[in-house]
Amino acid sequence: MAYVALNPIRDKMAATPEESDFTSIQERLYDQAIEKNTPSVKQKRLIKQYQKNNQHHKNTYNVDDEPCQQASLKILDGSSHTPLSEGIPYTRQDYFELVDWTSRALRADKRGAIDESQAPILKRLGIDEESQIESVTRFQRHFFDVAGPVTSFE
Repeated sequence: MAYVALNPIRDKMAATPEESDFTSIQERLYDQAIEKNTPSVKQKRLIKQYQKNNQHHKNTYNVDDEPCQQASLKILDGSSHTPLSEGIPYTRQDYFELVDWTSRALRADKRGAIDESQAPILKRLGIDEESQIESVTRFQRHFFDVAGPVTSFE
């Protein structure tokens, strides 16, 4: 996932993951931003850009003149107990940091990398531990009293 998310950066089409249009990392960063009660200025910019791109995508058709359907992303649930077919054992913050860290590596066979002067992605977008704590404390709003596969509650 991180390798594909970094293609626009490696090709110098984007300077940062949040500027990498039409990528899963941008979609995940968008999801994080819209969940926040008061998104940062950079998150507001990301929201606007993502919505503009998404509107453009809705007007895209395949060779059979049918509207293109966007596949949904697997959830990043942070649990090592979830089968990979249902979710990915990373939290969003861990994944954001992994992509940011990987994108800073300079490679002789690639044209681009994130400039070292850029702040880390979580700091750049105003994502902190508090937002993770908030999502955990609001757990019941999303999952009622329990979460996981039904077979684990027997």
